[in-house]
Amino acid sequence: MSGVVVKFISAFNRTSRSCFALRYSCIVLFSGRISSDPTANRQITRLRNWRTQSEAMNLLVLAAILFVGLPCCISQAPLENGGPYTWNGKVFGVNIGGWLVTEKWIMPSLYAGLDPKFYTDEWKLCEGLGTEVCRSKLEAHRATFFTEAHTALLARNGVTHFRLPIPYWMVMSQAELDARGEPYAAGGWEHVIDAVKWAKKYGIVILLDLHCAPGAQNPWDNSGRANNMTWGTGDTIARTLVVIDRISQRIAALDADPTTAGVVVALELINEVWSFAVQGGLNTVKDYYLQGYDVARKHLPVDRYWIVIEQAFSGDWVGFMPAPKYQNVILDMHIYQCFDPYFFGMSYAQHLKQANENTKASINSQTLPVVLGEWSAAYTANPYTDPYPNTTDGRAFVKEFVAAQMTASESDPKGKGWFFWNFRTESSWAWDFNLGLAQQWVTPPNSRPGGVKKLVEVMYAPGSIHTTGSTGSTGSTGSTRSTGSTGTTEVEQNPMQ
Repeated sequence: MSGVVVKFISAFNRTSRSCFALRYSCIVLFSGRISSDPTANRQITRLRNWRTQSEAMNLLVLAAILFVGLPCCISQAPLENGGPYTWNGKVFGVNIGGWLVTEKWIMPSLYAGLDPKFYTDEWKLCEGLGTEVCRSKLEAHRATFFTEAHTALLARNGVTHFRLPIPYWMVMSQAELDARGEPYAAGGWEHVIDAVKWAKKYGIVILLDLHCAPGAQNPWDNSGRANNMTWGTGDTIARTLVVIDRISQRIAALDADPTTAGVVVALELINEVWSFAVQGGLNTVKDYYLQGYDVARKHLPVDRYWIVIEQAFSGDWVGFMPAPKYQNVILDMHIYQCFDPYFFGMSYAQHLKQANENTKASINSQTLPVVLGEWSAAYTANPYTDPYPNTTDGRAFVKEFVAAQMTASESDPKGKGWFFWNFRTESSWAWDFNLGLAQQWVTPPNSRPGGVKKLVEVMYAPGSIHTTGSTGSTGSTGSTRSTGSTGTTEVEQNPMQ
């Protein structure tokens, strides 16, 4: 009996991300009575109290009839409050950075043995090694840095969304790049398809983020080419719009394939334009967003997808892209407390106040819904290299600091949730969500107030569905399992680093 229930609920969970209301109705049917409590967790946990297998089978059959007979469960429902249905209306996400767009500090092993003065970014990596050698090196990296095992671990701990950075050269041909003297290794879309299939399997949805644009939109390595920003000049914006058109068509194609449908729910038009240095300033960025919205909407209908615009180091977005002309637009804000000297002398209490009050106020001053698309546990002047605190107070602060940023980004009326940067790194603790789970300075989303467990994981005792280490190898320190307020939570020590 239990195996049948697991298979049914697992399939139901994966297929019905766009119909939370019906999922909740089925939970009420399972539970045996109607509750006014909107939190699905309390209803789900009553599944443990089924009195007989006969009653369980009857309820299962009834739910199956509803599932088959009501097609809204397997269709894309209209968006609500600026975004698609999620477990509880908020985004609990991580960035999959350093995988399809390389950043040297995230995975220094990729650049190991190379002249550090020359090999500063992916442009230089491919220029120095040659395109085909670079491609081979990148493929070896992509095969291990992010895998299905990471997806399973993150899903087990309550992550609901991935923000997946991709570069423009992913949708260009090698001939197009070569004609412009751009040394990148073209292609790689098959890795996006892999990520989508893994996400679908584990009930996660994806925001695709154009992280690198033609000409480089900022002077850092995350644009593909450091210290050589030319985006906004020549035909770079026109080329970027072509890229948006190609990505949008590919997203639509994913939704047309049953093996990848219903996973990519949003497209971010560009990441972190350094608007202070763009020709025309912020107005150029805003004009690009208006054009990009129109291009994307040719393929991504308003009732099925978010369009995400990043703040471009500016808070001047109040009143921008108003409804009804522009619908289901999300503002992505990146808020860190480690890059501005203003923060360096702050006490722990001041950092927490900044997160609890200022971040919350910044988010809720906007007219568009807001997602905190990048943030981290870093708070010192050397955010990539300073060590994890070795005092009790310091470690307690880190945990509270992370929780405060989560809570601020979820705050109503405008806060839609968060994407931690990053899901993992090789050596920078404050940017490593997986390490945070292991060291317990990240409270798993499904153990936080408002976090909702996957149905199958609430129904059964720890270990009956997922056994520790079943999704991949663990580190030498083994694994632990902790119990949160909403049910069991699995945390692996040194997970797949």
